[in-house]
Amino acid sequence: MAEQSISQDEILANIPMNLNVTTELLDKHVSRGLADKVAYYQLNNGGELVGSIRYRELLENVSRFGTALKKLGLREEERVLIVMPDTIEAITAFLGTIRMGGIAALINFKLTRDDYLYAANLIRARVLVTDVSHIDIAAELLQKVRSMWKVIIAPAPDEKVTYETIKNLRDASLFNEFLSEGSPTLEPADTHRDDPAFILLTSGTTGKPKAVVHKHGDILYIADTLGKYIINMREDDIVFSTSKFFFAYGFGYILAFPLRVGASVILYPDLIRPELALKVIDNYKPTVFASSPAFYRAMLLIPDADKYNLSSIRCASSAGEVLPATVYEQFYKRFGIKIFNCYGSTEALHCFIVTRPDSKKFKPGSAADTIVPGYEIKIVDPQTGEEIK
Repeated sequence: MAEQSISQDEILANIPMNLNVTTELLDKHVSRGLADKVAYYQLNNGGELVGSIRYRELLENVSRFGTALKKLGLREEERVLIVMPDTIEAITAFLGTIRMGGIAALINFKLTRDDYLYAANLIRARVLVTDVSHIDIAAELLQKVRSMWKVIIAPAPDEKVTYETIKNLRDASLFNEFLSEGSPTLEPADTHRDDPAFILLTSGTTGKPKAVVHKHGDILYIADTLGKYIINMREDDIVFSTSKFFFAYGFGYILAFPLRVGASVILYPDLIRPELALKVIDNYKPTVFASSPAFYRAMLLIPDADKYNLSSIRCASSAGEVLPATVYEQFYKRFGIKIFNCYGSTEALHCFIVTRPDSKKFKPGSAADTIVPGYEIKIVDPQTGEEIK
């Protein structure tokens, strides 16, 4: 695709002012004939397909979750903290919170008790959605976070959770029981594209987790820039990301880009091993794959990686660090796949500069050669704030 220069105003012209983003991600596709298309395929930790949900079902469950939150007493702009692996339940809780006007908060599910306690107090979370592996932490948060008055416990894929699991946990509900308290229809909250919709909590690698607030329109903005002009995301795509939902990079591939166009996503709950990722690609044929330079390098180190067929992948993305030229070249030689590398931040929600193999300026191992359409880039002096030209 030829490089394009597109202004922010041109991107925003296609994002409605009065916007609850769930209508663009769900209702729009149901009404245009994609109701029975699979939105998410769910794998278990062994890489086996154990479930799926279609766009109509997802919209209904999102509405159920949102109406159940309203019945609980959650008000618009109050916060729901989601500490979950990549599951359909996590997606449902995220979109259901946003649909009813609340603010969903995503955080790494591999952090410490102190991190979760700090984050929950920081955002003044009212509700916690988590899985059985975090049940002890949930009990502690209920006790120590003054703002919190409800915990919802979801099962892991291919796992059954009964009331016995939560009988000693006050103010707790099982996820499916909580859904049953809601309605399959919910008029979305009357929100604006500049209203807060969700929070990404950083992983605390440079100190305590930080809360980065994003708006309804931000989800469509990254989909209509990187998703549209760099990835060329299509309705017939199937997306698989080793980067997780709570990371800005993974968020784009797992929710924003595919749901914007009515595509499908393969969800793997936990952190995945390189060899299992190869097996997943071979078995389920994703067309768009997102990972990191270190992970691509690890895939190359699998001795018999050649036995896996990766030919379904039309677009491979990398982020998090510079993609070394050696990794790019070896991956292309071994699998016939050209990886594009991108750079962004949690604050920007996704990537704004990329290296593109189809660019005339492309050089393997370089930092960047293309500004993503819809963004402007400048380098400033950290001391004075003045632009360096």
